Amino acid sequence: MALGLVLSGCGPEGYTPRASASAGSTITPSTPLPGDIKALTIKEENKSKQKKSDTKAEDVKTFDFQKIFAQANEYYNAAIKWKKLKCAPKTAFVCTKKECPKVQVKENSYIILDKKKDVVSLCRDGFCNNFPAKFEQTGVFVNVQIQDLVGMYIKILGDSRYKEISVIGLDSYITNGECTVM
Repeated sequence: MALGLVLSGCGPEGYTPRASASAGSTITPSTPLPGDIKALTIKEENKSKQKKSDTKAEDVKTFDFQKIFAQANEYYNAAIKWKKLKCAPKTAFVCTKKECPKVQVKENSYIILDKKKDVVSLCRDGFCNNFPAKFEQTGVFVNVQIQDLVGMYIKILGDSRYKEISVIGLDSYITNGECTVM
């Protein structure tokens, strides 16, 4: 009579292997089968993972939503309030298909954003080119689209930080910096 292995029971303890005879009688093995060892190992790993996740749950910090909303409100009000900003670049990148290396920021370069006149002035070494622009506030951000320069976009957080993205062909020039109210 040939013996086969039958898995039964799929409770929290995992599968319970048992040997069975082909005639239908059940024989309980006295030594652990390879499946028993594997099931015990998996069970212990699951307990270990549960303990780790319980620890992580205890480490979760609460958010001070009052503080977050107050800061968002400050940015929102600052975005509404400013009429003219001077923004100076801190970092710049030139992104191509394969890479996005950091490039040297030119000294004496800045942008003047004038919401009142709907004008953006791109300045290098004291010489400025003025362009008509569309200013639109979206929440805490002011988005600026320069009308005569398709592919150039500026986004300002409140009245403090900005990002300028210029696309020429398929390459992107990205500048990050800080702004001050004029």
